[in-house]
Amino acid sequence: MPGTIDQSALLDDVWAEVCDSRWHTLREISKRVRSSDEKIALAVKFLKKYGFAQVSAGGKFRIYPGSPSPMEIAFRLLSFLDFDN
Repeated sequence: MPGTIDQSALLDDVWAEVCDSRWHTLREISKRVRSSDEKIALAVKFLKKYGFAQVSAGGKFRIYPGSPSPMEIAFRLLSFLDFDN
């Protein structure tokens, strides 16, 4: 799937910047990870859709306190698979 690695890396970068559970703006994070507001908005949309983040009426967003990262969940799910069968 084209772009999947880049999208995953962007999601990881965004997660690393916002995992403090504080409120952030798209502009703030786009500057930190050196990406466009539009790409950051897509990452936030993903995080919100799957229950990792919440978005305020003012457009700020944050990760739910104590929420595992999408990569942590992926690794945990993969650990349940039995690749020997």
